[in-house]
Amino acid sequence: MVLPPDVRSATMVFAEFSIKAANLVNFLLGSLGNGGRNGLRRLNQLYLFATAFGNRNIDIAGPGAASMMREDHLKLLVATTNRGKLSELEGLLQGLPFDLLTLGDLEIVDEVEETGSTFTTNAELKASAYAQRSSLLTIADDSGLEVRSLGGRPGVHTARYGGPHTSFDEKMRLLLREMESAGNDRTARFVCAVSVADELGRNLISTVGICDGHIATEQRGSLGFGYDPIFVPDGYEQTFGELSADIKQKISHRSRSFAQIIPFLRDFIAIMT
Repeated sequence: MVLPPDVRSATMVFAEFSIKAANLVNFLLGSLGNGGRNGLRRLNQLYLFATAFGNRNIDIAGPGAASMMREDHLKLLVATTNRGKLSELEGLLQGLPFDLLTLGDLEIVDEVEETGSTFTTNAELKASAYAQRSSLLTIADDSGLEVRSLGGRPGVHTARYGGPHTSFDEKMRLLLREMESAGNDRTARFVCAVSVADELGRNLISTVGICDGHIATEQRGSLGFGYDPIFVPDGYEQTFGELSADIKQKISHRSRSFAQIIPFLRDFIAIMT
């Protein structure tokens, strides 16, 4: 049957129950410290997720219900045009029953300007903007390299370091030259922020992953992408450009950020299917 206008969908019922339950036990969870606050945050995120989809008239008993869920609810836009990053993201999202779409699939060519001062802000800007343009659940990330002896540069300007049209080979050579006069400290880290936005552009969850390491004295290896050939993660002697994709997927900043996103996406799938 098709739900009448004055009856909310089952998704909305769940959402309302979740938020009421969260309010009811708020004072109890507050006594549990960070664990309690994280629980409330998770309920609120699921509430936002559910309300984003809960006002639609769906024939929950008809033969088209399953296809509606599959074709409408489980599409996920991966907001990147970077082929190396896209390949890595597809591996991290493998096993989740989402139909992954790219900006190229939707012929979205206008880039979202990264005006934020943090990786998280930029990830949220991109996720929200592309979600509104596509009307799809959207995941976006912003990542970069922070070098201690360079005062944290290139940081949020990692992709534009040395100029927007310079190749990554040129960017790496420029960074290595800068470090020659910056002392002996070669400590560095990769940072990745990931954000998910609903089809209305509301940011639902954002996470940050960090991979500590140091900068090599020269480029080594041809695997990966970006600055991988000059970054050596802690615990290894090889650069990301030399390490296999399997190892990188376990220890990279991006995988650590996505590891925090995956449980939330699984919760969403459980609600929607």
